[in-house]
Amino acid sequence: MFPTYIHISQLSFAIQASRTRRGIPSLGLLLIAMAVWASPADAKVELGKGIPSFYIKSGDNQEFTHKQLQGKIGVIFYETRETKDRNRPAQEAMMKFYHRWGKAAVQWVVRLAVIDASSSFWPINLIWRRQLRKHSEEWKLTIYADWAGKMRKAWGLAEGESHLIVVDHRGKIRMIKHGLLTELDVFQVKDLLQGIYQELLANNAPR
Repeated sequence: MFPTYIHISQLSFAIQASRTRRGIPSLGLLLIAMAVWASPADAKVELGKGIPSFYIKSGDNQEFTHKQLQGKIGVIFYETRETKDRNRPAQEAMMKFYHRWGKAAVQWVVRLAVIDASSSFWPINLIWRRQLRKHSEEWKLTIYADWAGKMRKAWGLAEGESHLIVVDHRGKIRMIKHGLLTELDVFQVKDLLQGIYQELLANNAPR
């Protein structure tokens, strides 16, 4: 999913270390170095696959795990402190869309806002908690923190980037978006959510 990047100096060292006495790189070791450069990272988030387990906690110590998404439609925004405002227009559009669903949204949709707090440490994390509580009140939505970055690592999410993941009621990942969300992206998310909702209603219809 995401490439595993190594510093160019590491690649150069691998090539230098693989040189024979004649100064020609050993083909086997050179291929290994190239494979390391091109191999995918240990990404766990893939379309159509189930979500990896995770555990996050809010600024007021509310806990949330993957189990709470069971049977629900999950819309997950994973941000960093630096990128949290990047997709504000998209988040506001999604919030309006959510409220238009009314009772159906409350019953079936889970909006999950997560921020990567792995760079925090005591006593700075006390400030983080206070800010999380403040922004949760402003957004009328509990904002959770990935305090040790374990969710990001388990999900294989690129560090320092914005991510949007849509999970259906069966726990399958149906959409993954990275970076800045366009109006087209927002339209596609809305369209997908409508489709998943219809699937959910069909599955729960009396036989």
